Amino acid sequence: MKALGDFVRRTRIQKRLSCKDVEKRSARYGTPISGAYVNRIENFDKLNPTAEKLVALADGLGVPREELLALAAGILPSDKTSDELHLVCSENCRQSARLML
Repeated sequence: MKALGDFVRRTRIQKRLSCKDVEKRSARYGTPISGAYVNRIENFDKLNPTAEKLVALADGLGVPREELLALAAGILPSDKTSDELHLVCSENCRQSARLML
């Protein structure tokens, strides 16, 4: 999950968000992800966040949910963007990601 942690940190820094900011933004959409858990995702490769946590994280970062789920599943490299998601992820993959939401 190093790719996920790197993506989260890079996205958060690019958007000038603290971990606490991500927590507050995620709360607008439902169950929030804690700032401490965001920090753990960034720093601990072995962490295996649930789909619910990943959805909250995507909402907090302001990135497409499908993009973050695909990245966490290892389908999308961390240096790719949502514009490239359709090239990497088949229609079945996108449908599966939507079902997880």
